[in-house]
Amino acid sequence: MESIKNAKHIISSILSNPAYAKLGKTFHTQKSLERLKAALPLSMQQNLVRISYHPHKILFAFSHPSFANEFNRYKIKDIISCLKCYKNEFSEILPIETLQVRGYVPKQYLAKDTQSDFDISSVLAQEICYKEHSKGEFINHASDRDLHKCFEQIRTLIIKLNNSDKNAQ
Repeated sequence: MESIKNAKHIISSILSNPAYAKLGKTFHTQKSLERLKAALPLSMQQNLVRISYHPHKILFAFSHPSFANEFNRYKIKDIISCLKCYKNEFSEILPIETLQVRGYVPKQYLAKDTQSDFDISSVLAQEICYKEHSKGEFINHASDRDLHKCFEQIRTLIIKLNNSDKNAQ
């Protein structure tokens, strides 16, 4: 247990050393960004690959495009309001007013998503056939002679299709 305290003490003293100020700031910024993760729903947290900060920009990397899309549409406002409510916690990320927050999908995840075994040509080659559910029993209210004739042709075709289905069985 004492070695853990010593390790924590060593890390703390390194991060507080002025020579490692940039490393300390990066470490604290990363810890702050990890706290932002709590503002997201659990499913989104589980599909979050990483959070990165660049001056005036926070980027949330997701493993699937649907999570990035949902984040960009609905969750950015939650993140910004969280930053505004807890300004002291996120002092490394200020100024919040000019901050941009975006969700994206890294290239390696996009490549994985587009490389699937699905082949559209096999679906297009299939002959698609639908069974007619109508029995041709409807009232033809068309007052125009040509339109009335078209509906009667449709009725005849439906009855013919139903009779051919019965004969095929």
